[in-house]
Amino acid sequence: MVRFSIRDVLWLTALVALAVGWWLDRREVQRLGEARAAAIRSHAEALQAALRNAQLYQSLTSSTTGTVVSSGAPGSSYIDYGPITPDVDWSLADKPLPP
Repeated sequence: MVRFSIRDVLWLTALVALAVGWWLDRREVQRLGEARAAAIRSHAEALQAALRNAQLYQSLTSSTTGTVVSSGAPGSSYIDYGPITPDVDWSLADKPLPP
């Protein structure tokens, strides 16, 4: 018959407590990592959408012809293409990545 002393039971208890604590910590770190990855993915998708909108706007405005504008003096006419910058929320690019 195998006999265990109190010291053996205490060592086993400490070992099991250490293993359970490590497992709980790893699970929490993984959960936080997945949440951060989702926030970064969302930020990247918003930036991609803004860039796609800008590219679409640029392709639409570059295919149109401009309006000839003259100030009245001979030889001082120029072509006005309208606004060059698209109506895009560029503040997304200035936002820091989520922590």
